[in-house]
Amino acid sequence: MQKHIIIVGAGIIGAAVAYNQARAGAQVTGVDAGQAGATGASIGWINASYYLNEEHYRLRVEGIAAWHRLEEAIDLPIEWSGSLCWEEGRLEARQDVLKRLGYSVEMIHAERFAVLEPHVGQAPEQSLLLRDEGVAEPAALAATILTHAQRIGARLMRGLNVKGLARDGERLYAIEADCSRCRVACSCGAIGP
Repeated sequence: MQKHIIIVGAGIIGAAVAYNQARAGAQVTGVDAGQAGATGASIGWINASYYLNEEHYRLRVEGIAAWHRLEEAIDLPIEWSGSLCWEEGRLEARQDVLKRLGYSVEMIHAERFAVLEPHVGQAPEQSLLLRDEGVAEPAALAATILTHAQRIGARLMRGLNVKGLARDGERLYAIEADCSRCRVACSCGAIGP
C-alpha cells in the first residue's frame, strides 16, 4: 500500500522532505499557510566552518555533501563561491582547527583578498578562504525543490493554516486547518484518506 504523507510547511525542510518522499514513491501532500517562516529569515549560507563541537561539524559537512547530491538530480540555485573570513588575532588558530578536521581552508593576504572581493574598501592583511562553502537565496531554493517535487507527483495546498491533527485512535486521518473556503476551523476532507 502506498504511503500518504502530509507535510506541514513548504520551506526548505518541507520542500526537501516532499521531494525525497515523492521520489521514494509516497503520495505526498504539502500544506502551507503562506506566512513567513524560518526559510524566509535565513541567509542561506551553506558551510561547516562555524560549529558547536566536532559532531556538529560532521553534521554540517554531511549537509554540504547532501546539497551536492541533490544538485545531481536538480539544477539548484546555489552558488559555490566559497567565503572569506577575517577576525583579528584568531585566524591562525581557526585555520589549524579547520585543517585538523579536514576542511578546505587557506590563509590569504590582502592582495589576493582584493582580487576576490574588489568592492571591500580596506582589504584585511590576512583572511581565511573557505573554498567549499556556498550561498543560496532560501525562498528561491525552496521553490525550486517544490517545483521538482510537484513534477514527480507531490501536491501542494497553500493558504491552509494547520491547527491540529484529526485522529481515530492511533490512525491519523486528516489535518485540522483554518480553511480558506469555510473561513472556520474545519476538517473538510481536502486532505483526508
